[in-house]
Amino acid sequence: MGRSLKERVILIKQHFVKFTICFAALAAVAHAATVDFSNFPTSGGNANPDSVTSGGATFNGDTLVVANPTAPPFDKLGTAISNNTTYLMVNPSGVTMTLGGYGTTSAPAPFDLTSIDLNRVFFDDLAGNAAGLPNALIVNVTGTTVSGSTVRTNIRVDGSKNFQTFSLPSNFVNLMSVRFTSNNDGSVGPGATENAVFSLDNV
Repeated sequence: MGRSLKERVILIKQHFVKFTICFAALAAVAHAATVDFSNFPTSGGNANPDSVTSGGATFNGDTLVVANPTAPPFDKLGTAISNNTTYLMVNPSGVTMTLGGYGTTSAPAPFDLTSIDLNRVFFDDLAGNAAGLPNALIVNVTGTTVSGSTVRTNIRVDGSKNFQTFSLPSNFVNLMSVRFTSNNDGSVGPGATENAVFSLDNV
């Protein structure tokens, strides 16, 4: 025997409630967030961990969390730029960003990248060059999407004393990872040189 009209209405309401709860949960997960490395104290020195985790994101590569731009190694390499907060210095080998994964308690998850703050590292270009760490002119950004396709853009850093905010192209969505590299020769694309350093914040 089929269900009565009243029973059908009750079932529809139950399914609607379940759908609403699931949708709300997905909406909560999808909220926008900014990674600003504020979990590293500005009163400390400059950390060089194997990977950096902040705001749920992981950065794998040779990096330095810059909390004090006058502390080692900058006392010998020349004063680093500052935005009065903690930021990430990326060395010539580059860095790969994921949401979750290594260093966190969650599995890697897709994310969108809409904007980023970038700058050079040293006020004095000669100091960086002498240490084999030239300031970046170009930051190359390569994203790998959920489907495995690649999206690319390049950003010219103008050498300002202040961090600059750059918007990413609209196709930087549904990403599983983003790789940042840089150079001082202006090369771009898959074969771009990786020889320079840059500062990264507010991802």
